[in-house]
Amino acid sequence: MAVPIVLSDTTVIGTLCAADPKPYTFSDTELESLKMLANIYTFIVTQTNDSHSIQEDTIRQQSKLIINELAADLADQVRNPMQTVKGFMQFLLDEPKFHQYKQVILTEFEKMEDSLHSFLLTTKPAYPRKEKLSLANLLVETTTSLKEDADKNKVTISLIIDALPELKADKIQMKRVFSNFIMNGIDASKDVNGQVKVHCYTASVNKICIAISDNGKGIPLNELNKVGKPLYTSKDEGYGLGISIASDMIKAHQGELFIETHSSGTTIFIYLPLEHK
Repeated sequence: MAVPIVLSDTTVIGTLCAADPKPYTFSDTELESLKMLANIYTFIVTQTNDSHSIQEDTIRQQSKLIINELAADLADQVRNPMQTVKGFMQFLLDEPKFHQYKQVILTEFEKMEDSLHSFLLTTKPAYPRKEKLSLANLLVETTTSLKEDADKNKVTISLIIDALPELKADKIQMKRVFSNFIMNGIDASKDVNGQVKVHCYTASVNKICIAISDNGKGIPLNELNKVGKPLYTSKDEGYGLGISIASDMIKAHQGELFIETHSSGTTIFIYLPLEHK
C-alpha cells in the first residue's frame, strides 16, 4: 500500500509505503492511518520550508538595513570633508594663475557629488515615479550609453524590440535596472567573443518581457540561489549590490525577475505589468 506525499502546490515529494511479506489486503482504517502519517509528514516539510524562507527574508532585510546605515555614514564622512576642500579650492583658485584649472577642478567636484548622491539613491531607491514612456526608446538609449564598455571588452550588443504599447514606469530606475543586467552580460561574456542580446516583447495582454541574455559560462547552480542577495558577488570588484537593488526596483514596479542559466550563458527575464485604463 502506498500514499503520495503532496505539498500544497501539488508537488509530489515522495511516497509513504506499507508492505507485508504475506498476501494481505489493508483495511480502510489502515489506509486512513497511512494517509494521516503522509499529511503529518507534509505539514513538517511545509513548516520547515516556511521557516527557512522566513529566516532568509529576515537576513536579507537585516543586510539591507546595515547597507543603508553604512551608506549614510559613508556619505556623511565623505561629503563634509569634500565640501570643506571645495570651499578652500574655490578660494585658492581665484588666483589669476590658477584660472585655467578652476573650472576643470570644480567640474570634477560636482561629478563626485553627483556620484555620491547616486550611490545613496542606489542603496536606498526612492519610490518609483511612474510616467508614460517608450520602452523601445529607453532600451536604445541604455544600450547606446553602454556601447563604449561593450566595444572595449569586444562584446556586441544586439537589440530586438517588438511592437510595444507604452509603459508606465520610473525612467531613471528602469534605466539602472537594464544597465545593471546588460553590464553583467558584458562582464560574463567578455572572454568568449561576447554577445549580449536584448529582446523586448509583449508576454501577455498584461505583461511586457525584457529578456537579456549573454553567451558567458553561466552561473554555477550552487550559487544561483545567492544571486540577488545583498553583498553577494562573483566579481573581483564591486559590493554585490547591483542585482539586489535592481530586484527591489522591479518589485516596486509590481514586476517579476527570473534567471535561467546554463554552461553556455545566462538569460534574465524581467516582466513588467501593463496598466490598462
